[in-house]
Formats: sequence, C-alpha cells, structure tokens
Amino acid sequence: MTRIVAHLEQKVAELSAANDRLREVERLRTEFYRNISHELATPLTPIVGYLRMLLDEELGSLNKPQTKAMRAMDDCVRRLRSTLDNLVDVTGLETGRMRFIHREYDFLDTIRRAVAAYADAFAERQLTVLEETPRGPLPAYGDSDRLARAVGQILDNAGKFTPEGGTVGICVRVLESHYEVLVADSGPGVPPERADRVFDPFYQVDGSTTRVHGGVGVGLAIARRVARGLGGDVRVTAGATVEGSYLTGAAFWITVAQRAPTVVVDAASEGGRVIQ
Repeated sequence: MTRIVAHLEQKVAELSAANDRLREVERLRTEFYRNISHELATPLTPIVGYLRMLLDEELGSLNKPQTKAMRAMDDCVRRLRSTLDNLVDVTGLETGRMRFIHREYDFLDTIRRAVAAYADAFAERQLTVLEETPRGPLPAYGDSDRLARAVGQILDNAGKFTPEGGTVGICVRVLESHYEVLVADSGPGVPPERADRVFDPFYQVDGSTTRVHGGVGVGLAIARRVARGLGGDVRVTAGATVEGSYLTGAAFWITVAQRAPTVVVDAASEGGRVIQ
C-alpha cells in the first residue's frame, strides 16, 4: 500500500512539473508574439509613410508603370499591417488585455463602412453583394472601431472562400436589446464538426502549406472575442437567406449589445478574464 501511495505521489509530482513547463511555454509564446509584433511594426511605420508620400507624388511625379508598382507595394504593405494588427490583438486576447474604448455610435453606419472597405476586393473577384438593412440610424454605445474590425474579419473570410462570381450577403437586424449582423456566402461552408474550432486562434480548416487561401487563422477568434467584449457573440451555421436568396455556404451571425457593458468576463478563456 505504501508503495502504491508513493508511486501515485510521484506521478502527481511529474504531472505538476509538466503542467508548470506547459504554462511557461505558453507564457513565452505569448511574449514572443508581443515582441515580434512590436519589432516588425516599428520599421513598417516609416515604410508606410514614405510609400504614401510616393503615391501622392510628394517626392516627385510617377509614370504609369511606377504608379502601378507602388500601388502593388501599398497593397502588400496594407496586408502585412493587417496581419501585425491581428497578432497584436491575439496577444491581447491571450493575456486578457484587449481594451475597448466605448462611445456613442451608429451601428448601421459602422456596418456600412465595414462593407464599403471590402467593395474593391469583392469587385475584383466579381462577387455579387446582397444587403438587407433596416432604416437607420441605429444608436448604440460601444467600441465602433473594434466592431468594424470584427465585421471586417468576417467579410474578409467570406471574400476568400467564396468562388469568383459567387455571392456574399449582409443582413442587419434589430433584436430586443442587441443588434445582429449576418454575413453569409455561397462558398463551401464550414464542416459541422469544425464549427466551434474555427474560432480557436491559429486554427484553419485547411492548415497545410499547400492551402489555397492565405491568412494565419486568427481573424475569427478576434471577431468572437470582440463580440463578447461588446456584450454579444459570434456563431456559424450552414446557409442563410438574404434578400430572398438562399446562400448555401457559411453564415456568420454577430450580435452585440445595444449598450455594451463596461466590464465583461470572457467565459471562453480558462478561468475567465476581465476585458475592459
């Protein structure tokens, strides 16, 4: 009996040590994301500035080939900047330090601006955009900038996975104490068994190096945490109807409180974290 107890105590000690090592690795990983994001963002700032000056011809006129080259560079820099911003947000998620700046805003106007930001990307892929919205304004209190970024993550996802010539639908609804925006598409959708995992940071349905679509797999995780920080949530279903058309792909539903809480516990995080 004594030997059994000693053996169990040894195993408990080993498991405890392994758990401590895992926590340290997790801490170092989070610290690495924070540091690498800062180190990459610092030299990127002057690149963005000088590139904008060149495009605005403040440093001299450009011919057509030069302008085309500069615009291609600007597009790449914007995508890189977006990736860095996502890494910063993921660090905030994992450390419980994602901050929200609440103020009065118009929910409908915020959604429209988010959709307008993807108009060129959708047009380039010849996607038909359906919009179903109520009459505005829709007054709300919360962080409109973070909401716009969260909706942008969903729109970016729809644009990537909808085949050329397909359809993306956006629908805004007014609920009792919340607002809801639906982003649906005619793409392949999300397999039911992976519907929850797509909101995990860095998870991708196709995570292979030969995958067709780019990205690092953090956009949907950011969208969900932002929605929860604004008193709502994000869920995904198979298919939805927008403007009388049934779209058979993924349908992401984002809800936020009309009056966002100033403090919210992120129940998805281990032990819960306070996001302010």
